[in-house]
Amino acid sequence: MTNFLIEILATLIYMFVLFPMFIVLNLFFMILTVLVLPIKIPFVKNYIYKHILRNTTKIDK
Repeated sequence: MTNFLIEILATLIYMFVLFPMFIVLNLFFMILTVLVLPIKIPFVKNYIYKHILRNTTKIDK
């Protein structure tokens, strides 16, 4: 009987604590990623122009 109560308690904790936290944190991460993505794109573009294109022009010459 004790094992059954522990399993019920673990199930309730998972259903009402861990799973909602998982959903909220995933949504928060997705929203944060979408908001930060436009900020990161110019940095990636500048990095590509500064490092990759400069190195390829040296190889071409």
